[in-house]
Amino acid sequence: MSIIRVPYQPKRYKGALDKLVAYQLLDKYFKPGHRILDPMAGSKTVEKEAEKMGMYCMSNDLLNEDGSPNPKGWDARDHWPLKDNEVNGVILHPPYYQAKKYSEDERGIGNIESVEEYVVTLTRMMKEAKRVTIPGGCVILIIGDYRKSSIMRMIHAEIYMYVTQIHNSVIGDIGLELENYDLWEISATGTPFISTKHMIMLNWCMTFRVPQAKLEAFL
Repeated sequence: MSIIRVPYQPKRYKGALDKLVAYQLLDKYFKPGHRILDPMAGSKTVEKEAEKMGMYCMSNDLLNEDGSPNPKGWDARDHWPLKDNEVNGVILHPPYYQAKKYSEDERGIGNIESVEEYVVTLTRMMKEAKRVTIPGGCVILIIGDYRKSSIMRMIHAEIYMYVTQIHNSVIGDIGLELENYDLWEISATGTPFISTKHMIMLNWCMTFRVPQAKLEAFL
């Protein structure tokens, strides 16, 4: 594990992924010509950086960059409209749990009230990400934990336990393999320094590999 300090850059889109983070992930895990999916694209940072690097990124979001509803966007909580093994990898940077008001849309991940439901919802998305990714491909999740007063929920650890299990009574078979995880030192509140006042302390960047041999039960 490494701790990476991301230079702060003001963002027009709430909770947008920093372009330096997107560049480093693309440079490390993908190659020119690769197809990538960003199912919660927000300001389309991954797509913009991927295009510069000769990669193709399919972006999806319920909102346009200006915050208006996107009629072409599909709900990432449901079955994704992609074929099995269609992309080389998926990068997920979901809305933070109860840290920002992204929109009034009840389908928004950030509007989920229960942290348990938030974890299960993201885990189901990880299962879909595995389905659409080729064997040996990457599924990358950038996620923040939750803190309020004396309550601390290690959301990243809970999702990790779910997605690396082969037999899970709640979600079903997933069986992703953890390859690497980093800490990105920037908070969801948009400030460049860590403070105990912030609900989101760090961004966990977890990279999983889809096993080379996908068992039929996993699909």
